[in-house]
This record gives sequence, structure tokens and C-alpha cells, in this order.
Amino acid sequence: MFMTPDRFFELVRRELGFLIQELGFVVYQEAVFPPECWIELRNETTGVTVTYEVESAPWVKVARLGSYEGKIVDLEGYDLLFLLKARSPSAYRELMSLMNEKRDIAEILQKAALNLRLYATDVLTGDFSVFQSLEPIAAKRLKARESKLFGR
Repeated sequence: MFMTPDRFFELVRRELGFLIQELGFVVYQEAVFPPECWIELRNETTGVTVTYEVESAPWVKVARLGSYEGKIVDLEGYDLLFLLKARSPSAYRELMSLMNEKRDIAEILQKAALNLRLYATDVLTGDFSVFQSLEPIAAKRLKARESKLFGR
């Protein structure tokens, strides 16, 4: 599952284009730091970052933006998978399956875009009330990952 950064950025802009066309997002940043690259889209309240690492499936983070020391930064953000786990376990399983099978990147991005439309419209338009229910999911995932990596 290899793709050049330019092709990845092009696919993200195409598949998540509704963010720009319908919700006022702009491409804030495209960055390459091998072996990763990412593209961040923002509107006034919300950031969506899509990251790709060579030989991995792309992943999507949604974040609440705010001011810190005069700059607009992510104040709180979660993986789209955590949001899906809370709101639609079947959509979570379907996206996880695509990612674990290392399916076509475009197919994964299409499914992620659909899930953003179906399950994250509130977040994309500035309502972050769901974030309080995502923190325990993220904490549990971090604990499991640390246990796997460090035997804790």
C-alpha cells in the first residue's frame, strides 16, 4: 500500500472535498515527514487531519480548534474510529476491517468521508459535546497499546 504524498493529498482533497465545498473548510497544511505525510483541513471551529504512513492505512482525526498563545491549535482531538465506536459500532467494524486488510487507500478514504458525513456532522460544525464520551475510549485504547508495547 504505497502512495506518493502528492497522490495522497490529491485523494484526500477529492474524497473529503465536501468539507471544503459544503462546510467552509480550507486546506490548512500539507506536510511530509518520511515515512509519514498528512493534510489538515480547518474551518473556524474544527480541524480534520488525515495521516498516511508508508505501508499503513490512512487515519483521520477530528479536533476542536481554539486559541493558545495567539495561535489556532488543536485543543482536543480524537481518531474518527473512536467516534464511530461510540456512535455506530457497525461502521467502526467496517472501517477497521478495510484498514486491517490494507485495502485500497482511496476506498478507505471514501469510507472515512462517508462516516464523517453520517456520524460527525455535529463535530464538523462546531458541536463537540460527543468528545466527553470519546475520552474513555481513547484512554482504554492507550492503555491497551502501552500494555502491548511495554508489557504494562
